Amino acid sequence: MTTRFRPRRSRRLFLSQTRRKPVGKVSASRAVRTRWSWRFSLVIVLAVLLGLAGLAGVRLQPVLATVATAEARRVATDALGEALSAELVAETDSGQSLVSFTVAPKPSGLTLAQFHLHRIAIIQQQAVEAARHNLLALKRERVPVPVGSSLLGSLVPMAPVEIPMRISLLGTVHSAVFLDLQTTGLNQAVHVLNLELTAEVHVLAPFVSHPVTVSSRVPLAILVFSGPVPGAYSSSGWQSLWPYSPKSSTKFSQPG
Repeated sequence: MTTRFRPRRSRRLFLSQTRRKPVGKVSASRAVRTRWSWRFSLVIVLAVLLGLAGLAGVRLQPVLATVATAEARRVATDALGEALSAELVAETDSGQSLVSFTVAPKPSGLTLAQFHLHRIAIIQQQAVEAARHNLLALKRERVPVPVGSSLLGSLVPMAPVEIPMRISLLGTVHSAVFLDLQTTGLNQAVHVLNLELTAEVHVLAPFVSHPVTVSSRVPLAILVFSGPVPGAYSSSGWQSLWPYSPKSSTKFSQPG
């Protein structure tokens, strides 16, 4: 009687587990797994960086817009004001008056003021050209921005970071001459001849890109006209406050 020997199950498992794969297949599979792991890590890092950049943009955009707009408005307004001041000084040094006065005959007692519009138009054009030249000459500016406080809160004191900013002129400089009338005191009127320059500049900074309108105004001439002081009513009755005229220049209806 012949007996056959059968290996045990545990021995068969041990033999199957001890079989090794070829070296080439193992190295190729490891390379594939390593390549995919690096790609996955790179995607995660990029996603985190994009999220942080978006969060920083949301937190910094209002602060940058406010600071850049204020700085652009200041710089552009200074450029306009410098042009107006230069033209005003040049006009003063020229010795030419912008207003001439004519006294009417004595019965009327009026004084006429006449503005020299031709001379005013020349000053207006020269101021526009000077302001345009000043705005085109503006270079890059650097403004300090509290980046740390904007991102981490006011409890984290950090030195402000200087952010580059560029200001450029949009279109041209506009000008306007107008007369402002003010009534002050008793029977007194003040006429102010103003020259106003207006320009639109474009502000370009990180997270900020929008136009800003600036303006500046200077008085070219101030005229003060004073007339007789009208009468006033007191406990002793109606009295004239003008010593040189017995009658008031303003009509009042006295109480009955």
